[in-house]
Amino acid sequence: KDLTTIKSLFALIRQQRLTPTLQTYAGCLECIGRMTDPDIQTCKKMLIDINKKGLELKEIANTCSFESDEWDHVLKAIRLVDADFVPNPPRLVTEYDNPLLMGLNKPREQLIEKNQYALDMSVEELHARAKAQLEMETKGEVTVKSICASSKLGSRDNRLRDMRNRLLHEWRQALLKSFQRKLETYKKTAQDNVNMTLYPYLKLFPPEEYISIIFKFLTEMMSSSDSYSPTQAMVQVSLGRAVNRKYNTESKTAAGMGEKMLKLHELYMDKFQCKDYDLDNHRLMWIRAMHQSYDTVNMDMSIRRWPAHVQRQIGKFLLELILYNLKVNANLFRPKSFQRTVPAFCSIFRPDVTLVKNAEIKMHPVVTKLFNCENSESFTFDPSIVPMVVPPVPWISKNMGGLFLGSHALVRVGADMCHVDVLKTKTDYQYPAVLDSLNTLSSCAWTINQPILDLQIEIFNNKGDARLKVAPPAPELPPLPGITQEMTSKDKAMLYRERLQLQQQRQDMHGLWCTDLYRLSIANKFRDEVFWFPHSMDFRGRTYPLPPHFNHLGSDNVRGMLLFAKGKRLGKEGYDWLKIHLVNLTGLKK
Repeated sequence: KDLTTIKSLFALIRQQRLTPTLQTYAGCLECIGRMTDPDIQTCKKMLIDINKKGLELKEIANTCSFESDEWDHVLKAIRLVDADFVPNPPRLVTEYDNPLLMGLNKPREQLIEKNQYALDMSVEELHARAKAQLEMETKGEVTVKSICASSKLGSRDNRLRDMRNRLLHEWRQALLKSFQRKLETYKKTAQDNVNMTLYPYLKLFPPEEYISIIFKFLTEMMSSSDSYSPTQAMVQVSLGRAVNRKYNTESKTAAGMGEKMLKLHELYMDKFQCKDYDLDNHRLMWIRAMHQSYDTVNMDMSIRRWPAHVQRQIGKFLLELILYNLKVNANLFRPKSFQRTVPAFCSIFRPDVTLVKNAEIKMHPVVTKLFNCENSESFTFDPSIVPMVVPPVPWISKNMGGLFLGSHALVRVGADMCHVDVLKTKTDYQYPAVLDSLNTLSSCAWTINQPILDLQIEIFNNKGDARLKVAPPAPELPPLPGITQEMTSKDKAMLYRERLQLQQQRQDMHGLWCTDLYRLSIANKFRDEVFWFPHSMDFRGRTYPLPPHFNHLGSDNVRGMLLFAKGKRLGKEGYDWLKIHLVNLTGLKK
């Protein structure tokens, strides 16, 4: 709203003999649009200046990038001078220019049905599902009931649950007090320090929100294997990214992006569910929906990533709260012993494969026993970890697609950021076929094969079956052999190696058991639902569903639990392929 600063900036640009771009003018127009008492004369001069520079004002929506509600204020400023102003709509790439794809530009001669994605579901029901999906993403978490709850947790002594709830309450109070105390210290330091400080990042949300982020991370960590100890660096990055994700969700929600996406999705569903609509592709359907609502014509839903060192420092701050404030009674399961308070989490040093010692975060055995996933009544997942209950947002650019409030990335990359740099140099009009391929995969609806799911849950809750790839619990392994006085040194050495192997098997089996528990619990949550898997790709061009635990590219057990929501009868060739697949499963005639 500081127009004086904007004018000074423009003077500096002219002084340096630089040419303002349309993006520069867009920033100034946004400033005018945000003013309580807009300066109409200045706005008028600016539009005249844009015309003199040979810039096309109507292209401002296509050539400039905007965040949050910036476009709304730019449009407001322009219409102060030109009330009838309408920007040029986005460009529609209806044909592919790649020689390999020219055949797809020809009219389709044979069609089984015009719109093969339309389901026997009312548009009103899909609109209600879209609101539920947005609410889930805004909340930032999905609660999934454990399939063990009915068989094991119902008869369990309530004492364990009470102990856990009491300890969590004590931890929350301790973290909250420590956070507020340290925040005051950071506030004083920020006033006297001209260098970078974490204080602005720690004031984005109420303290309770930061504590909830810590608890969400701890819940995931405590439900993992007791042998798993993440490194300090991993914990710091994980916590820092969680705060960054929270910021993205809150900023988009505050700017009304959720409501805009909901509005677009409703327009999109009107065509998606029309069985007589001659569907071309989902990308064009979404862009046409954007044409109908100019306030959504240029939304940038990309994830705003903070610098890596900032994320690590935020994570370090939160990790220190965990290490220094969370305590547990070491004699919690020995009622007759005196209370001995010890840290619930501590740092240990272990050498990795390169023999370099890394600091790892280790849970106290009492915490491990108290919060083991076998004792969990429910799990909490990020919305991107579970399927969507509505058709995903089509990918129309590298910044928009998948979830309502933005997926993590169109292309998954590792530590090598050169792939991101290459993608930034490409316009969205250079790879429409890539986007259309992902959208086609994402638009396939699925349901649960309930008899198969029930059978797998029954086997899982009855100690599993390794032959059927349903992981048995770790206690099913034979106990570790003991050392006797009659053993020689050679016998003891052999026994020690055997114990190490059994311990490794026990850890591996527990990890597989937890994986099956998550998969079956997620499948059970969606047992009566129609759902969709949003897709992205890696830098090699391989496509993957966003949900990692439960998807159609998983193991045979997972794929056996899935059905097409809109199935087709097997033709003669399809039946032959099914026979071939059954032969392949025997492993005898591959």
